[in-house]
Amino acid sequence: MPGIGDPICTEAGSAVERVFKLLGKRWTGLIIASLMGGPVHFAEFRRAVPGISERVLSDRLTELTAAGLVLRQVDPGPPLRVSYG
Repeated sequence: MPGIGDPICTEAGSAVERVFKLLGKRWTGLIIASLMGGPVHFAEFRRAVPGISERVLSDRLTELTAAGLVLRQVDPGPPLRVSYG
């Protein structure tokens, strides 16, 4: 049975730490909650999360996408639209 300080425990702690660091950022919870009903377009996020700047919203979506928690899909245009799920 692995003990404290063993590599398995360290790796699990490291993963949990990364998840909480990402999910603990301001606005992230509201963004994820907005996705619970299905795919959302960028402009819909702006209405669903009042007070968030476009820059912060873009940054959080990029981080969540890079972490594999959010899927970014470019809808064929015109006009070009991006949805997140």
